[in-house]
Amino acid sequence: MGSVVRDGPPALDLQLVRHLTPELQYQVDRLADAAAAVDGLRPFGEHKWLRLIRGDDRCAALLARHGQRLVGAAHCDAYHTSAPDRPCRLTAEFVVHPDVRNQGIGARLLAAVVDLADEEIAQELHLWAYGNLEPAQHLAQTRDFAPERTLLQYILPAACLPSSTELRTRPFDRQRDAERWLQLHNRVFAGHPEQGAWDMVDLEARMAQPWFDRADLLMATDDASDDLLGFCWVKLPRDANQPGEIYIVGVVPEARGKKLGKELTRAGLVHIREHNRSGAMLYVEADNTPAIKLYESLGFACRFEHVCYGRRV
Repeated sequence: MGSVVRDGPPALDLQLVRHLTPELQYQVDRLADAAAAVDGLRPFGEHKWLRLIRGDDRCAALLARHGQRLVGAAHCDAYHTSAPDRPCRLTAEFVVHPDVRNQGIGARLLAAVVDLADEEIAQELHLWAYGNLEPAQHLAQTRDFAPERTLLQYILPAACLPSSTELRTRPFDRQRDAERWLQLHNRVFAGHPEQGAWDMVDLEARMAQPWFDRADLLMATDDASDDLLGFCWVKLPRDANQPGEIYIVGVVPEARGKKLGKELTRAGLVHIREHNRSGAMLYVEADNTPAIKLYESLGFACRFEHVCYGRRV
């Protein structure tokens, strides 16, 4: 399981683990469900969660318990780099059960995250505040964190989903497409903090998820050469009441400015409509003006702001 990482009141035990076993996954999921029921959104992102499930040395989970009850958790990911202009950093996201908030548990988790950043020799510490809720803002500000990055969550009601598209796409074929899809993905997202350097393990981790269906990864190829021009990956949660997500859209740089990105997104929305979902959602960086303009032209509206706070360690 790991070891206690900080001393403190006997009522609260803090434990560090590098791998979420199925039992721990269940416990953390229930904690996240309780928080989502009150806050209106999930407290954890997919990226760290998948790494913790498979057991990645650069990831860690800090678990806070009152006795046997899990009352708080933090997911951390260390990014080590030798590039002089890109300092090593540790990113974290955490949650406290609604029943025991305002009791110092968040501060204890944050202190443990700071200790972990020190152990990882990180020069920067980043904290994600999903929804940028007031308690997260207060905790960040009182610990000298400043906003550094904003991720917007956009939604589109079912009534606004398009019913047709002229773009021809085909389903993803693992044997035929995996390598070149990964190459295009990394080319499109070069330099992105979470998506810029995926390897086959990252792709396979997502293909192993219950929601994955190769028919939801729409591929656009050249009719003559079969070269990959772009893709729209749609994520359809197993709960049919949940909206479909425009998960990732990528276009070869040579095709930019030809509206292929918009047509791929439209094809994804048609796909979501065909599966009778309650609408669509997606995430986009707040400084990605061209993408925001595209999504708003399709009827999307911003629902949440997710803010990354940072400071030097």
